[in-house]
Amino acid sequence: VKPIYSDIQYVGLHDKLIRVEDVGKFGLIDYKGNTIVYPQYLYMSDFYNSKALVKDKDSNYYFINEKGNVIGELDISDKNIQIEDSYNEGFVKISCNNKYGLMSDAGDIVLEPIYDNIEEFYNGFARIKLDSKWGVINREGEISVENKYYNIGCFFDNVAMVSNFYDYKQKYGCIDSSGELFIPIKYDEIDFIHYHDMVIIKLEGKYGVIDMKNNIVLDAIYDKIDYFGGDRLWVTLGNKLGLFDIEGNQLTELKYEKMMNNGNIEMIPVMINNKWGFLDLDGDKKIDTKYDE
Repeated sequence: VKPIYSDIQYVGLHDKLIRVEDVGKFGLIDYKGNTIVYPQYLYMSDFYNSKALVKDKDSNYYFINEKGNVIGELDISDKNIQIEDSYNEGFVKISCNNKYGLMSDAGDIVLEPIYDNIEEFYNGFARIKLDSKWGVINREGEISVENKYYNIGCFFDNVAMVSNFYDYKQKYGCIDSSGELFIPIKYDEIDFIHYHDMVIIKLEGKYGVIDMKNNIVLDAIYDKIDYFGGDRLWVTLGNKLGLFDIEGNQLTELKYEKMMNNGNIEMIPVMINNKWGFLDLDGDKKIDTKYDE
């Protein structure tokens, strides 16, 4: 693709189609650079189910297929709404009097425009804001989580972080996709260790680890805990570091001044008394700490 466009982005369909922008107008090319649609639209969404939403110069909205052909018009002439430039996972964002709702790509209103904000769908869920509180809807337009949280993160593996304020302090917990709060909102920080069903938490200034059933894996007594990779954790107490596994088993003493993640999946650089050496992933010394660098 020659460098003649102000912006280019893949728009789905297995990265075979590319949306291009030229002087504020959007078109479509294939991955070989062949033009499918010359830049002419004021808006063009990503593709979903082999179609994308576009807006022409007269602010009319249409659906096009992957060949660039118009396959339908999104007519709202009989509805007291406006279309926002947002088409995501089969839903079109609509507005009325600065409130937002959703319409299906068939033109049916599935969520009345009563919300202060609606985020795009991610992993099958979209966040909705009403009266300064966030909730969640699913792809059917059903309320999965009521609007009662100060903030809600994106769902990953049907789990999301939520927060509220207590005594003027923001606290965090976790909900599932049905809205059940399975980790109470009491932590200062939460950091998911994805694929291991573990959470690094901060409570009263100290770090620990819990599982997804709120069982304690490591007590919140440490000054810092970081995910190293695989099933290993770096743990800091005072100014010393050590290595633990994801189940909370201590593999080394907390005695190292520095530990590095250099991308090596078998050896960990460590420092004691300003000298470097290496450990393996079980915490066993492989190279003595005697090197300056």
